[in-house]
Amino acid sequence: MIRISKISFPGFNIGEFDVQSVAFSIGSIEIAWYAIIITLGMVCAVSYIVYRAKDAGLSFDDVIDFPLFAIPIGVVGARLYFVMSKPESFNSFSEIINIRSGGL
Repeated sequence: MIRISKISFPGFNIGEFDVQSVAFSIGSIEIAWYAIIITLGMVCAVSYIVYRAKDAGLSFDDVIDFPLFAIPIGVVGARLYFVMSKPESFNSFSEIINIRSGGL
């Protein structure tokens, strides 16, 4: 399901242009641009934390434990909030846990 969004930056004198929401596909799985950007942000944040942890005297193992728990809990929490905000939209448990249908 490719969606095209129109984007413009009027303050920079950049006119309107089209951007597809899907960056690429692996088989039948479509990878969206927002997923790539969010993942890149998480990787950069964890890398920076690991880099700064050396200055604070923390080991890599101590630092990496937090994102290993925080990221999945964040995904589950975001999906739960999305489902609880529109409970009438979901008819089955498989629809509730399908994070590819939105909620992140």
